Amino acid sequence: MDEFILDKLQKENKKLASLGKRLIATFIDNIILSILLFVILHNTTDIKDIVSGLNEEQISQFISSLSMYFIVIKFIYLYLFFYLKFATLGNIITKTKIVSIDNFKSIDYKSSLYRALVFIICEITLFGILFLSVFFNSTNRHLADTMSKSVVINDD
Repeated sequence: MDEFILDKLQKENKKLASLGKRLIATFIDNIILSILLFVILHNTTDIKDIVSGLNEEQISQFISSLSMYFIVIKFIYLYLFFYLKFATLGNIITKTKIVSIDNFKSIDYKSSLYRALVFIICEITLFGILFLSVFFNSTNRHLADTMSKSVVINDD
């Protein structure tokens, strides 16, 4: 499959996004999402009031609920940007985009949904260990790319 994708990329005069660009895009997205979560929480609750009267177990539960909010917000963010822009804000800044391996055009809603879901699962599972698959194939695809039949390319 990798050779097929590489041949097709060459015929279409497209280039795979480097691992460095992909890592930077993911880092940017996580910063953006962290700021978004902070703004949402800051505008809806006063965290000092919440945690001041809690014991260690309750603080742990509060942090777990924050993690769940982050995951839900990230899933929505990923799905919407994959589907509507074919790239997250991190991808846009790094000038990369997500395309279908079939035609190197935008991915559809179903592929966007699979990609976002598998991306979140990979991130949660063993602290992202499933993303290591990018190092074991010549197209730098991880499980979310494979499941959604997509690839990340430079957006020239």
